[in-house]
Amino acid sequence: MHHHRHSVQAVLFIYLFISLFVYLLISLFIYLFISLTRLSELRTGQDCIIIGTLYKQMELKPSLLKEISEQNGLVAPPLGNGSRSRYADVSDELILEDELQRVSLTGDNIIPA
Repeated sequence: MHHHRHSVQAVLFIYLFISLFVYLLISLFIYLFISLTRLSELRTGQDCIIIGTLYKQMELKPSLLKEISEQNGLVAPPLGNGSRSRYADVSDELILEDELQRVSLTGDNIIPA
């Protein structure tokens, strides 16, 4: 039993060592061959691949504030037609954001609600 514990520890050590080595290789490759640029640093017309969070701004989305207010008997400001069968609308906006900035996505390939 004692021997088995050492072999598991050895396998875990080897796995962690290999994982760290692969991480360092990938980091080195990115540093040497790929230019990382924030959204705020892009120039008009510059081709790029953006990695970030996709957010959909929906004017008809339900309001959590209104729901909590109703549950607790508080008066909430009017926020629309109440219950809806559909919350998406053609006026919705797709936004891609990184840690500093948001970019509105537009174009023929953006599918409306």
